[in-house]
Amino acid sequence: MSKFNLQRQLPKLKAIFDVRARLILVALILVVPLMLDRVRTLENSRASQIRAAETELARVANRGAQAQREMVQTVEGILKTAASVFIHASHDGHPCALLSGGFRVNLRGIGNISVIGKDGRVVCSTLPILVGLDITDRPYFHEAMTTRQFVLSDYVISKANSEPSVMAAYPTAAISNDVEAVVVTSVALNWLAELVNKAPAGAGMTVSLIDSTGTVLAAKPDIGNLPVNRAMIDQVMTSPKDQLLGSAATARSGHERMFASARVPDTHATLIVSIDKAAMLASVDRDIRAAYLQFGLVGLLVLIGAWFISERLILRPIHLLTNTATRFGAGDLSARSPLTGLPPEFVPLAQAFNATAARLAEREQELLNLNSKLSVLASVDPLSGLANRRGFDTRLNYEWARAEQEDGQLAMVMIDIDHFKLYNDTYGHLDGDACLTRVGGLLQRIANETNGFSARYGGEEFAMLLPGVASEELNRIGEYVRAGIEALGLPHTASPGGCITVSVGVALTKPVSGQTPLDLIEAADAALYMAKRRGRNTVVEHSPIRITGQITSLTA
Repeated sequence: MSKFNLQRQLPKLKAIFDVRARLILVALILVVPLMLDRVRTLENSRASQIRAAETELARVANRGAQAQREMVQTVEGILKTAASVFIHASHDGHPCALLSGGFRVNLRGIGNISVIGKDGRVVCSTLPILVGLDITDRPYFHEAMTTRQFVLSDYVISKANSEPSVMAAYPTAAISNDVEAVVVTSVALNWLAELVNKAPAGAGMTVSLIDSTGTVLAAKPDIGNLPVNRAMIDQVMTSPKDQLLGSAATARSGHERMFASARVPDTHATLIVSIDKAAMLASVDRDIRAAYLQFGLVGLLVLIGAWFISERLILRPIHLLTNTATRFGAGDLSARSPLTGLPPEFVPLAQAFNATAARLAEREQELLNLNSKLSVLASVDPLSGLANRRGFDTRLNYEWARAEQEDGQLAMVMIDIDHFKLYNDTYGHLDGDACLTRVGGLLQRIANETNGFSARYGGEEFAMLLPGVASEELNRIGEYVRAGIEALGLPHTASPGGCITVSVGVALTKPVSGQTPLDLIEAADAALYMAKRRGRNTVVEHSPIRITGQITSLTA
């Protein structure tokens, strides 16, 4: 009894197992969005950390630039004082009295103070040996004279002590127009380095001070260990902005560094603050890698579970139906899906496919039959019953290829009804159509007799292909066509003969390399043109020509 009940419940148990397996699969798939959400959260955290770093870099760069500006203002104040002293002394007639008498500046990093005349030579200096020194080659001197403002130079080698330094220049014209001179002093780079080292940079940050040419004047850490590369400096130099955020890879390690730059106000110098991006993001990047690893493991488990669970229930039936559909799509219209061995859920789909395939096979056969009929109709002229221009071109290409293959000859006859426009004007288009029908019927009969192929070439023009005929036979057939149409006796009062006549041009060739079917058409057309020029109702052969029984050479 229990065995009987088990057998009765077996289908239900299978159904429950199928649903359970699918639910397990769905549950596993639902894990993926959760993992993706975790990764997205970490990525957002990474982006926030980058934005915070950019903000901090910009803050440090701006504060450092302001600190450098305070140093510049200090130097500017000293030079302004020296310039005022020089101006007052000049009014008293002793311009160099105070400087030569031991003018001193108690500020470490500031060198000798000199006054340069408008001719570019030192006129006064706290270091007398510099008097007479020519500095007309220094751009900062000319800039100060031109702008009449305080100028801080780029990196130079001091002429006073041959040491690398930065020169500060203050024009006396900024105070009084009575005296034209420039007061200059040197700023030691080691002093700039001390000021840069005092910049409020955080852990891992580097600070660099560059001039307008991109030369590093001072750095924290020292220049020898500086990770700033040319790519970073070039970005700063080419940017028109006073402040810039960016990133660049260092040439030494290849690590990408984030940086912020701020131009020191009223100078050509720029302060750059940078940090190693990888080191800054090491912690969050490690978490992201771990999340991706977990995501991969979960995905692998989902794939394994899906493979084992769905192989029998889903994939195998799908493969079976796919293969059947592929065979059907490849042209096997007899392909049908078997119904045995499929899960119950797929049986209706297979039945629907088989029914659709049967209907498509029937429709495909109907379309093939219809296309065959349309192909015939598309190549036949309905008025004359002959092939149309499309059918003629197809047959010409075929006969041309066959003549080439068999090393044979191919002839063409071009026929034009004489004065057909006058015929239409006189008798009307209905009679014109009847005339074309009669002419077409005659040409079809002649083509059948001569193993040729006739077609309506266009309008009142007809054409005939004659494979394998000799020149004498070609002229005979051309005359046969002309005489046969004339013998129809179709009245044409506007024609000199009183009935319908035709002009015939014939051409014969043996296809060789370099020739095309168009050459044969042009030859027959040229012969037809000569026939019309000879008075119509005439047969002309293209080189040689036969005109109503006479042979003449073809001329232009």
